[in-house]
Amino acid sequence: MYVLSVAVTSIDGYLTRHDGAGTSTWASPEDQTHFRAMLRSCDVSVMGGETYRAGAEAIRASVAAAVAAGTVVHRRVVWTRDSARYAGDSVAGALEFTSAPLPQVVAQLKSDGHRRCAVVGGGQVYGELLAADLVDEISLTIEPRLFGSGVRHSGEGFVMDRIFTLRSVERLNADTVLLTYLRS
Repeated sequence: MYVLSVAVTSIDGYLTRHDGAGTSTWASPEDQTHFRAMLRSCDVSVMGGETYRAGAEAIRASVAAAVAAGTVVHRRVVWTRDSARYAGDSVAGALEFTSAPLPQVVAQLKSDGHRRCAVVGGGQVYGELLAADLVDEISLTIEPRLFGSGVRHSGEGFVMDRIFTLRSVERLNADTVLLTYLRS
């Protein structure tokens, strides 16, 4: 299974502004368009609990609409320490919650036949998968902002030395760039 990390950061490498959750208040419209296109290119996505909580209302509405229309084509897996907390949000095959180790989650998704997995946040999830050397591609939007604090792209406390090769640089607007890296 191909694992694609999709993220937007500030110039100084933060996924969130200070204590805030999510990027919807500061990511450019062009990044949001890119993000949705990347999700459509994948048949499964993995996110952390904070990322889910930041967009829970929209995620639940999207899942409900797909289930009602019989068109569930994208499975969402939320990695959280307390998966039982979300039992009421769970929809088998569409929105699932787990506290299993992330390498085990990725192995199970591959075993289930998924071909492309979008990793969409947050820092702990990116860090765990990067440290386990499970990320094939990084799609990283850099927005023209400096936060000085927040959640780092690869989380905290991970020691790794991974080499990626720059595949492309794309200007999304006058001030925002999209960098695409492939695992070397």
